[in-house]
Amino acid sequence: MTPDELHDEAENTALELPQSRLTFPFGEDWEVYKVIDRVFMLMTRVTGVQQVTLKAEPDEARALVEEFDNVTPGYHMNKKHWLTVYPPAGKDTHVLEVEDIRELVISSYLLVVTKMEKNKRPVDPHAYGEARDNR
Repeated sequence: MTPDELHDEAENTALELPQSRLTFPFGEDWEVYKVIDRVFMLMTRVTGVQQVTLKAEPDEARALVEEFDNVTPGYHMNKKHWLTVYPPAGKDTHVLEVEDIRELVISSYLLVVTKMEKNKRPVDPHAYGEARDNR
């Protein structure tokens, strides 16, 4: 997975989600994706390499960090609830693939939607995956 593949897959997936939008509240170096007014994904190159930061269930985040060389606790975020995905470095052997980014972006989005008041949710987070699978 190249940095551009990581960025493109994350961005394309995020922008396909209902009521998702790109914002720049921290300046042009940080792409912040929100559903309604809540952040579910951040992307930047401020560390010199493309990175994607996503919300995750604490147990899932910990497991992904332990399993994959290119996943770390969330960069400048709560380390328990966020994770950051980088393109693989040359020394990395067990890496999260670009195909997995789509699933993580959707999962992050749905975690945020689940915390919204029911009447403000753009989708039913429990039925969203099922509806997508039946298309």
